[in-house]
Amino acid sequence: MKKRIMLVRGVIFSIITAILLFNVYIFYIYNVDLITYIKKSQNISVEEHKWLNNHGKIIYASDQNAPPLAFKSYNGQYKGILVDFMNALSIEIGQEIDFKIDDRWKKSLDNILTKQIDCYGIIPSDDRSDYFLFSDPIYIIRGNIVKPKKYKNIKDYKSLKPYKIAVPKGDYSLEFLKENLEDGKFILTEDVSEALDLVQKGKADVAIGDEPVIKYYMESKGLNRDYEILEESVYEKPIVIAVPRGEKKLINILNKGIFSLRKKETFSSIKEKWYKDDLRLIGESKNTKLTGIILLAVFILLILTYIIYIWTNLLKAKVKLSTKELMESKNTLNNTLDSITDMVIVVTKDYSITHANNAFYDFLKKDGYFRKFKVSIFSEVIEETFSENFELRKEYIINERTLRVNTFPFKDNSETLQKIVIVIKDITKEKIIEKDMIQTNKMAAIGELAAGIAHEIRNPLGIIRNYCYLLKDKTNTYNENKEYVLSIENNIGRATKIIGNLLNFARISNEELKLTNVKEFIDNILLLENKSLEKEKIEVIVECDKNLSFKLYKESLNHIFLNLISNSIDAIRSVERKGKIIIKAMVKNNILYFKIYDNGCGIKEDKLTKIFNPFYTSKPIGKGTGLGLYITYNEVEKCGGNIRVESIFGNETSFYLNFSLLEE
Repeated sequence: MKKRIMLVRGVIFSIITAILLFNVYIFYIYNVDLITYIKKSQNISVEEHKWLNNHGKIIYASDQNAPPLAFKSYNGQYKGILVDFMNALSIEIGQEIDFKIDDRWKKSLDNILTKQIDCYGIIPSDDRSDYFLFSDPIYIIRGNIVKPKKYKNIKDYKSLKPYKIAVPKGDYSLEFLKENLEDGKFILTEDVSEALDLVQKGKADVAIGDEPVIKYYMESKGLNRDYEILEESVYEKPIVIAVPRGEKKLINILNKGIFSLRKKETFSSIKEKWYKDDLRLIGESKNTKLTGIILLAVFILLILTYIIYIWTNLLKAKVKLSTKELMESKNTLNNTLDSITDMVIVVTKDYSITHANNAFYDFLKKDGYFRKFKVSIFSEVIEETFSENFELRKEYIINERTLRVNTFPFKDNSETLQKIVIVIKDITKEKIIEKDMIQTNKMAAIGELAAGIAHEIRNPLGIIRNYCYLLKDKTNTYNENKEYVLSIENNIGRATKIIGNLLNFARISNEELKLTNVKEFIDNILLLENKSLEKEKIEVIVECDKNLSFKLYKESLNHIFLNLISNSIDAIRSVERKGKIIIKAMVKNNILYFKIYDNGCGIKEDKLTKIFNPFYTSKPIGKGTGLGLYITYNEVEKCGGNIRVESIFGNETSFYLNFSLLEE
């Protein structure tokens, strides 16, 4: 559709350009615009032919003393430039033009006004336009001054004021001088020949008339030795054919004929015949062939320019479309890579990264250590991939993270491998989960074993409890051994409670939200750690409303509190002061808050951001796995809670936990 529109535009552009250039050509050759050219190029109409037939011969008035324009030769033949032109015009309009020769120019004008003649050749003026209609110009004529060579001070017509001027009656030069020269001394003559005679006889100082006529008479009279024509002409005016004002049809017919003669270059032929270089004809042949070739070349150049413009636009459109498709393809590829959760980078042989997806950048931002990441840390697998041209896989442990690195050759048009694709996956959690599953299985086995042992211990404890009751029944024996019996009974109760807590902790749960008494829950956890607390002589303070209840994931919270209390005991064990653990619990705005405080060794400030990382531990080798706080952190998140830590190294540590109220 777009190509079709451009083609239509091209055709329209070509037509308009051709019309404009043709108009330029017409104006240059004929001095008219295209519309006027079309009007004047029309043939004489039927109505105009009818008028000519009714009118008969056209009478053209001319004098016989204006050579080479119009004159009677020595053998009595009437000829001249105007005569030849009028004869050609007669043939062109298809009507005979007859010449009426009159020696008196002024009388010819009077005859036109009285319609005794039809037309006459004159110079148009404002005064004459009141009486005549003028045709298109025939030729350009100059009026000039003849003076004796001794009059050096006469330079132009403005210098003629003190001199006597011989000028033909009714000539345009007389009208011109009367308008432009005040108080001129004019001697009127019948023609130019008489005006020159008066100058020659000394009765006039200068003569003025049409330059071709003056030159003709000066040569024929032998005046060129003592007289000269001024270089600066008095005027330069067109000669037209004048007809009475009422003859509009005749003037239209004459104009059509004149224009046709101009197109046929008849003027040039007439001028060549008379060898008159000082006469400039209207329509004189301009180099029409050269002009046409130049304008045709311009037209072709414009068309070629437009074609190039169209072609360039089409190419631009194709390039734009291809670029758009390429960008869409690139965006699709980028979006595809960015949608991959694993890190993807493209690496060259010199370890330059040419492309990376969002997952890679997010990983660098998330972990401060990797902000100074250098791909050269994978140099071993990269070099091997480039050399073997085959995909490889390798695992790296960097800054307590396990990364699985897969490399793939990047296939392109190069003969040798220039790039490889590296896919990096952080499998730290997978490794932790794997170890956690092993640990869980171990714990499950231990739990089952503990449950079995607890059941086995419960039986003898039951028997011991029964015998205590029997001893109570025997008054004498009981009284004598009352203290021992009560001690046995208390310890049996304590052992039974410990076994109950152990069974509760080991029991497999579906992790359902249960309304839990928070105070009792904390006491049960502390009971499991009681032996260690007593051994280290640690004071435990629980600040919690005994009626505080909250819906909790009880089993997960068991893990959380056991890990945190165990860490507090280890921290206190490493310092030489009386240990203290404070556990606070409260509810505010449906959020359960915990604070677990200890006055142990504390944590260094630069280690605070790492304590929740997997496999990170500050304990001696064999004393810790580095998973305790990591598991705690994940369990808190699973329960929809948050955990943070504050510590003063060497003095104290506080863990803050909060859990929102959850619905089942």
